[in-house]
Amino acid sequence: MAVKENGAIALLVETPGLSTIKPVLATSIGKENCQEFYQQSLSVTTSTLQYANQELLALGHPTVDIFWAPAEANPNVSTMWSEFPVLSQGDGDQGKKLHHIYSTLLSGYSFAMIGYADSPHIPPSVYTKIAAAFYQVSKSKDFIVGPGEFGGFFIFCGRKEIPLSIWSQVPYENQQALNFFINAISNLGSVSYIEMQPSVETIKDINRLKSMFSQAPNLTPEQMELRSWLNRNLK
Repeated sequence: MAVKENGAIALLVETPGLSTIKPVLATSIGKENCQEFYQQSLSVTTSTLQYANQELLALGHPTVDIFWAPAEANPNVSTMWSEFPVLSQGDGDQGKKLHHIYSTLLSGYSFAMIGYADSPHIPPSVYTKIAAAFYQVSKSKDFIVGPGEFGGFFIFCGRKEIPLSIWSQVPYENQQALNFFINAISNLGSVSYIEMQPSVETIKDINRLKSMFSQAPNLTPEQMELRSWLNRNLK
């Protein structure tokens, strides 16, 4: 398969109705509110990526193709997601799934990005900055990591292959998982970082998100809509 000059991102998602969405948060705000929040977060994240694509075009760069990567192995799961193509996570444990997603994208694109869709406060500029770094003529960036709060990442991007053995040896339930992974891939190429971004797992995180939205200078229309929903429904 010919490799496209642009990059691609796979969003790791769970399918409402097939998976229990954010169970800890659901105990605080209720299952219906939790699912609505998750759905809106998905909408915010994909629109943010589309705004980032507009910014990339304005900079003279190609856009980034967007894929869903649902967690479930249900044969009908692809029919439950629209707007973007669905990419299977494959079989096996977490390491095998991440390897499958990353390798599949990298086989068809100049760089691969794996991200989550539950940090709806992230502005388009974050994604633009990452992709623009990979579009540089110098190709000086091999890997870029966006750390999460609890030892993982909210986004990981790379242009070089990573062996399955590295993905499989990471202790994903450990708060040092990201450090372990970075130490391993440092032997393959340069690793750069962008600022840490929190996810939303508890009612405390919801309150923090509301505060972040209230202080953010340039929210997208979708972020403003989510902010309004939060203020109306989760007081």
